[in-house]
Amino acid sequence: MRRHTLGSAVSTVQALALQALAARTALAALAAVTAFALLAAPSAPAAPPDDVAGLSADDLLARMVQRYAAARSYEDRGSVTTVFTRDDGRSFTTGRRFRTAFVRPDEFRFEFVDELDMAVTKRFIVWKHGLAVRRFWDPHGDVEYPSSLSLALAGATGVSSGSAHVVPRLLLPDEVGGRSLADMTRLERLEDADCDGAPCARIAGFYAGERRTIWIELGTLLLRRIEHERDSGRYRTLLTTIYEDAAADEPVDPVLLEFGAP
Repeated sequence: MRRHTLGSAVSTVQALALQALAARTALAALAAVTAFALLAAPSAPAAPPDDVAGLSADDLLARMVQRYAAARSYEDRGSVTTVFTRDDGRSFTTGRRFRTAFVRPDEFRFEFVDELDMAVTKRFIVWKHGLAVRRFWDPHGDVEYPSSLSLALAGATGVSSGSAHVVPRLLLPDEVGGRSLADMTRLERLEDADCDGAPCARIAGFYAGERRTIWIELGTLLLRRIEHERDSGRYRTLLTTIYEDAAADEPVDPVLLEFGAP
């Protein structure tokens, strides 16, 4: 009788232990699923600080710089349009399209397409994953292996009308060298304006010795537009960079981070 009772007690303890193990396993699985769902679900757009509408030009620029430097991920698509106007009034326009994808700490891709010659598509790609850096440029047709992301972007800055450098410099200030919008001086906050339905602050100032106006979306503190005028003597130029679908701290499609050279 005692053996039977002892055996029953052991069986009961074993059953309880198995139930406890199953419960812990289920809770762990639920926690993992919940964590994945939180990471995968798009986050709500960042609400602007209560005082953002009243920020000075200097403070607003500083907030924007901090926003990019702290972003866990970022993506955009956009265009750079340059209008050249001669003294006699004649003008012509060039255009470039670009796209950026970034996931901290070390996944990055930038591509622009030159639309100057519609008969021939000219692409430039800069890509980084971990320590690997690659660059592709249509005129060369070869994949290059620069020693750093900063060096890879430097080769694309001029031909992309600066679009290859402005945002990457803000996202990775310790890795990408060169001038930054954070270095703008003589700042002036202009009247706010609407950009595709989003209220934006406009800040004018001097960057690399030339006057520029940047548009910062108040709801996200991300760039929406940069305007830059220049008089070279032969031509007056108006360069406009537009950032569409700019988003930070939201999931980035892994396809956008693939090198993707032809």
